[in-house]
Amino acid sequence: SINYRIAYYIMQMMQYYNNRHGKHSRQQGQTPFLLNLEVDLLQEYLRTGIQYFVNAILNSHTSLVPLRYWSLEISTAIDFIKDFLSLKANRATYAENFYNLERGELGKWGALKGAFIWAILPYLGTKIDNYYNNIVADEIDGHRITTFKKIIKTIYPYLYAIIGLV
Repeated sequence: SINYRIAYYIMQMMQYYNNRHGKHSRQQGQTPFLLNLEVDLLQEYLRTGIQYFVNAILNSHTSLVPLRYWSLEISTAIDFIKDFLSLKANRATYAENFYNLERGELGKWGALKGAFIWAILPYLGTKIDNYYNNIVADEIDGHRITTFKKIIKTIYPYLYAIIGLV
């Protein structure tokens, strides 16, 4: 059930925090590369936790069930708002702030750009991935592929590389 998955991810996040407690500052010899990997991992855990939370809320109330088809967009919006507010207040995303990292002076536009990169680009990458997989499945099933889909199939590796690099 959804509640079991949420509890599982919360326990996994708590175990992650407990394992890293006291070991996550630069003063204790953590290299910036490994610290960046841990920030990315924490960001991914938070994103997954937000998605399961949104799914649990949308599936538990019958009046919200029609919105469950938009659960990825809703969780992306929450993730964007979380990172934007954190960037604006702390000059770091929520995950970066957890490890006492901060960026230079950002301003409002810098916070918007940072939140866009951290929240919206992974969402776009997921959508492009799903669309490409649907095109490949249609091609395997023998359905006719439109010119637009052929173009997307051709430029997909480049789009994925660009979004993956950011």
